[in-house]
Amino acid sequence: MKHGCQVDIILDIVSGGRDTVYDYAADITRYYLSRDVIIVKIYFAHSIKQYNTFFEKKCIELIKQKFPTGKIINPKDLYLGYMEEFLSVVEKCDIVVFTRWYGYVTAGVAKEIDHALRLNKKVYEIRKGKMIEIKRIPTEKVLDYDDTILAYRDPMFLKLLDFLEE
Repeated sequence: MKHGCQVDIILDIVSGGRDTVYDYAADITRYYLSRDVIIVKIYFAHSIKQYNTFFEKKCIELIKQKFPTGKIINPKDLYLGYMEEFLSVVEKCDIVVFTRWYGYVTAGVAKEIDHALRLNKKVYEIRKGKMIEIKRIPTEKVLDYDDTILAYRDPMFLKLLDFLEE
C-alpha cells in the first residue's frame, strides 16, 4: 500500500438460511480505512463466458493498474442467483467496469451498466486494452436476454447477427 498505510477489509458472513449469500454480497463493501487511503469499490461486469479465462485475468490486471487502491468486486465470486441481487451489489460500488463478449454487450452486463448510470456512477468500458469512460449505455451490439442465451448456446449466432446488420 502507498506510504505504508494499512487497510483492513472486513467481510461479514452471516450464518444460516438463503440470506447468507445475499448478506455476504451486501457487506462485501464494508471497510475500515486509514485516514489517507481511499478505496474505491469497482464492480467488474462481464459475461459469464469470460469467467476464469486469461482474458478476465488481463482485464483485472488493467483495472488494478488504473485503480491501484481499488477493491474489485467480481460477480463470479458472489454466487448470487437473481439479477436484482447483482444490481444491489452494483449500488454499493463506486465504479463499474465492463467488457464485451465477442463485441457484444450481454443482457446481464447491459442491465448492470444501465443501473450504474442511473445511479450516476462512473462506468468504464475495457476496449483494446484501454479503459474508456462512458456516459450512456451502448446502443450498438447489445443483446437482449433471449439473444444472450442463444449466443451462449452457439456463439455462431453472433456471426448471424453481424451478417443481418450489414
